[in-house]
Amino acid sequence: MELCTELGLGGLTPSFGFVEKALELDLPLHILIRPRSGHFCYSNEEIEIMYADIEQCQQMGCAGVVVGALTEDYALNHTVLANMVRLSGSMEITFHRAFDLVKDPYQTLETLIDLGFNRILTSGQKKTALAGLPLLTQLLKESQNRIALMPGGGVTLENCLQFKEAGFQHLHFSGFRPTTKVSLPNHLRDDFSFLKQPFGHSDETVLKEIINSLRSSTI
Repeated sequence: MELCTELGLGGLTPSFGFVEKALELDLPLHILIRPRSGHFCYSNEEIEIMYADIEQCQQMGCAGVVVGALTEDYALNHTVLANMVRLSGSMEITFHRAFDLVKDPYQTLETLIDLGFNRILTSGQKKTALAGLPLLTQLLKESQNRIALMPGGGVTLENCLQFKEAGFQHLHFSGFRPTTKVSLPNHLRDDFSFLKQPFGHSDETVLKEIINSLRSSTI
């Protein structure tokens, strides 16, 4: 299970209080290491924060981390990623959807294999994984079981079996459901518009429906 906050922003690193509580569930947690929203070209200070977060996850006994870092020309930040793999130690390490921004997905696949990544989360460089299924299928073929390919982005109960049928053994979905907006009192005007930003959470019912569909299918 990947643990993060701010699904509406694509996910950010959860607080370690959150991680500590989640570990009580005795589930294999993979922690998203993403200090802010936006692009994946990070400053030196942000990189140091990410390194520290990975080390903390290791010390807390997490099963894995989910990371990504690019250069300004949309290539892998090789040095940073090599350090992340080293710091992850015995944890699994997944490269997230920063993969969908790289110029050469096939070369990037090979580089991530060489670096020692266990898994790539990608929508096939399209807005949704379903739209990106042709590239995803080609990447799965090219991977030759050297790294796991995990389609993610717009995976729902209605389309999840298409990925299983295509041969994918890993699938990423959030079961996201928007949370009802909180009404603000009349005296709060435009200065507090940030409080009106939409947010949501993973819906347990939706997650169970997708999981049960995948498990019961004989594809």
